[in-house]
Amino acid sequence: MPFEVIFSQKDARIQLNISRSDAVENTWLFERLSERKTHIESQFGGMLNWRLLPERKSCQVVCAKAFDGGNKELWPDIISWMIDGMTRLEKAIRPSLQELAVELKKSGLITEGGDE
Repeated sequence: MPFEVIFSQKDARIQLNISRSDAVENTWLFERLSERKTHIESQFGGMLNWRLLPERKSCQVVCAKAFDGGNKELWPDIISWMIDGMTRLEKAIRPSLQELAVELKKSGLITEGGDE
């Protein structure tokens, strides 16, 4: 399951993109992670944007920061923010993903790898 860093003209984002081949698995994983939202956000050290995207097959857990992407003087600070944020996001979510991968295999829903 990919952790992603996105740098645009308007903002920078770090996110977990739950985008397995099966929408049911994605929703199942997202709902189980959402049940741990308070713990995950506590471990992360801030609030996250939890996006269940019914119109798409994926779901996301996102932290974004608005900034002027055209201002190159800001880039070093934004890059530092993204590195720090991604490190914290992965550390906060990865243990839950590992536990949920085992649960997903046992659930009978799984259609792909599952070794998140």
